[in-house]
Amino acid sequence: RAPGNIARHLGKALAMAARRNSQVVAGQAPGPEAAPAAERPGYRQPEAEEVLAAVESLYADRLKPFGRILLKRLRERSAEAATAAARAAGHHGADVDADA
Repeated sequence: RAPGNIARHLGKALAMAARRNSQVVAGQAPGPEAAPAAERPGYRQPEAEEVLAAVESLYADRLKPFGRILLKRLRERSAEAATAAARAAGHHGADVDADA
């Protein structure tokens, strides 16, 4: 995995997210997504470090980090972190579903 590839894909992913968010804020997205991201229930915009970690993990799995697969990996990693936090807080048997 070449650092240049990771940086290029990270840049593309962040640009795509920024473009999508600007379209949503401008009211160009249809349906319930027309509300700004901060106002949508359950929406959480990932930090750049999280996106980079997801891109790196996809490269480690020999996958190219594009579109839906990158979003799915971000959800998986977020669910794993939430499950670990719940268990650390004493909620044994807690499991967060990445697809929920």
